[in-house]
Amino acid sequence: MTDPAIWGLPEEQCVVLQPSHAEEVLDQVYSLVEKTKDTFVLYYAGHGLLDMDGNDRLHLAMPKSSSSRPYRSLSYSSVVSILRNPRSGAERNIVILDCCYSGAASADGMGAKSSPPEEAPVEGIFLLTATKRNEQARSPGDRTFTDFTAELLALLSDGIRQGPPLLDLATLHAHLYTRMRLRNKTHPQLVAPSSAARLALARNCKYREPLPGTAPEQSARDEQRLGKVIGGLVLMVAVAAVAVAIAVLGTFMGEDAKGGRSSESSPAADSMLRGSRGSFTGNVDLSEEGRIDWVQWGYLPKDRNVTAEFSGGPAESECRQYNVYCVTRRADSFVIGDYRALGTEAPVRLHASRQPVSFSWRGGAAPNQSASEVRSVVYQGGPGAGFRILVPTTARTRVFRL
Repeated sequence: MTDPAIWGLPEEQCVVLQPSHAEEVLDQVYSLVEKTKDTFVLYYAGHGLLDMDGNDRLHLAMPKSSSSRPYRSLSYSSVVSILRNPRSGAERNIVILDCCYSGAASADGMGAKSSPPEEAPVEGIFLLTATKRNEQARSPGDRTFTDFTAELLALLSDGIRQGPPLLDLATLHAHLYTRMRLRNKTHPQLVAPSSAARLALARNCKYREPLPGTAPEQSARDEQRLGKVIGGLVLMVAVAAVAVAIAVLGTFMGEDAKGGRSSESSPAADSMLRGSRGSFTGNVDLSEEGRIDWVQWGYLPKDRNVTAEFSGGPAESECRQYNVYCVTRRADSFVIGDYRALGTEAPVRLHASRQPVSFSWRGGAAPNQSASEVRSVVYQGGPGAGFRILVPTTARTRVFRL
């Protein structure tokens, strides 16, 4: 970050922490944001933990943290509170989180993921995460950096060929998203208004001046954008230490569809949402049904060897080593949003071996690329029980089956 060819940040404005406890980080953040005149950048690399009560609140691990003792961690909501401190001199805050479940940070008032959208981002706070809220980050034991940090460093130090003069958040996120899906099938998330996502973060080392006769004034405007960010401060924190089964999204099968091929219908004059319910039995091929996207919640490979009629337990403990709700997604798409539980009771993962409906798929994201005869779900009951799954609309008629 101090390299003049990339950012040119003065060394005294770049602070690196290896904290022993949460208060050390909070004290530093509080002190630094008061001194910041323009932009404050917080970069965290370490372990991410989720609340044990299943509300998806993110905690940043400290050296003595563990999944059974999240109170020893740094609550991400505490960081957000300091960034919103009225005494802060920062006009904007950029937070980059490289940890497991980092996408869950959007639940702490930071707004929503850029794909699919949820709540609107909060003005002045921009978030870039290594993963979605239900994914684990990858950190090969024989390498210095995690996969996400390694790819980000490569983009900053090597530049982007035929890219813009300056690398903004949106550009970095787009390239990181592609690289990380190919590298380990994780999905970095960007939480920022579309205009704010164009905030310059570094110079593009691969950029070449335009030929005479083009618009050189653009370079001058870009340098001014970067100059605003250089006036800020950077803090880097490193720490070593209801039954829902599936959702599929497909194109509307018009009357002219032949040979099993789907055809998208033209949009109606007035947009509308229609719903219906029904029952069915047999096996559902998600790969065939979800031509646009599909998701399955509740499956674990160990279910293949279960003979008992019912098995499972609290999703928080059953799925902890895998992801939040034992979710398997189509590998090449991310349109259907994450499952979010509502109500007072924690969700339960349930395998019912005699259930009349089963599911199969191929082309799923690792580690469950394919499966058959799956009879596992995520179940929730109790007062006010329910769930939320967000799916974006388009100008074409589509069918969402749950």
